[in-house]
Amino acid sequence: MHFPASGCPVIPRPIAILKGTINQEAADAFVRFCFSPEAQQRIAAEHLLPADPGVPLSPLRQQAEMAAAMPYDVATALAAQRDTLMRFKYEVEKKVR
Repeated sequence: MHFPASGCPVIPRPIAILKGTINQEAADAFVRFCFSPEAQQRIAAEHLLPADPGVPLSPLRQQAEMAAAMPYDVATALAAQRDTLMRFKYEVEKKVR
């Protein structure tokens, strides 16, 4: 694995159960599975970082140096996303009319 010296994006993969979920029991079971030792080992086997620090990294990931995370500002990213979506919506609607 080779990482640029400038860093790599760290993409968190949050998991949540929506308040109005139709099948709470299935949603709970899914979340429990995601954090189970089996799922965490499967995640590590794909060279991703498991949430459980007790799960060993894949051999390839163990050999590589840990990449530096690219710095980012969540508020700035969200504002840029909002602006981009608004511009896209405007441009699309403008061309439709």
